[in-house]
Amino acid sequence: MEEGGGLWGCEAHWKTEFPLKSYAHSNFGSLVASPGISKIAYSIRNSEKCRTNHAGIYPRLTMLPNVNPEVVAEMFKYGYIQTIYPSSNLQELTYLPSEVKEAVRLFREGTKTTADIYLQVLSAGPDWEGDEFFPAQHLVQIGISKPREPMKNIWYQKYPDNLNKAYVEDRRISGLKAIYDRHTAILSNRNTWTYPFSPSIAVISIGNRTMNVASIGKIRNELLRISTNSIPFSQESKKKLCKLLRHDNTKCGPCHISNTNPQEKEDIEAPILL
Repeated sequence: MEEGGGLWGCEAHWKTEFPLKSYAHSNFGSLVASPGISKIAYSIRNSEKCRTNHAGIYPRLTMLPNVNPEVVAEMFKYGYIQTIYPSSNLQELTYLPSEVKEAVRLFREGTKTTADIYLQVLSAGPDWEGDEFFPAQHLVQIGISKPREPMKNIWYQKYPDNLNKAYVEDRRISGLKAIYDRHTAILSNRNTWTYPFSPSIAVISIGNRTMNVASIGKIRNELLRISTNSIPFSQESKKKLCKLLRHDNTKCGPCHISNTNPQEKEDIEAPILL
């Protein structure tokens, strides 16, 4: 996960002031009918305010300095952020979860850096079933920022107009698979520092030192939560994750695929990954 590799870049002068509101599960399920955060992300993505430098299937935004911190927090909550480049006073992080802000503080203290930093994010978006809401899962990597080339609008991809439940499920499990692959790579390289994790947020940084036993254990636990399908979310999403893990020859835990037929053709389609 290299710094600056984001899919979506918003122009530096963008200081959007949208009429943000609190989206509970009661109206999260009606994304098409209500001004939900997914609809906002779609409208931003398909406007001149956000740029992309290569193709992708899900809107993911790069937040540049001076973006409204409420916008950053809402987009993070719903899994639409690729990278955050905060200004030196970190005002853009004001409303992010405490786990992220504390990790940033520890990172700056530990590295003794006064340089600009970045936060790169992999997210599995929220999900719901009935009246139960399942929050997004995030993997956040903190690093010291490098000079960036201006972002150019090279290619645009329109997205489906209908933000239905199947789209939400596919976006969530695609994000979980991306997080799973990233944790697997971390265990291979073993040069990662971990910060306090929560059930929905893991924060790391990359360094030149070998991982300690505690960090290795935390990463392995995150892998186990995904591979055993034990993260709470809807049953349909669990089925799709199980199919995706099988497609990738990863042994799934409690299998959520019903009516399996050994003679059935094994051509399960995996969603396009982030």
